[in-house]
Amino acid sequence: MILGASRIEQLRDNLGALQHVRKMTPELMEKIEDIVDNRPDPFSRF
Repeated sequence: MILGASRIEQLRDNLGALQHVRKMTPELMEKIEDIVDNRPDPFSRF
């Protein structure tokens, strides 16, 4: 996992988000994916 924090406050905020992981149901993740519409292309062999 890449946190992207350059200050201790950012690290605290990022780690604090872990308390919300249980709320990220598959249904919610699907809704988010539909909104942002940035799924990577399926893996294909060359």
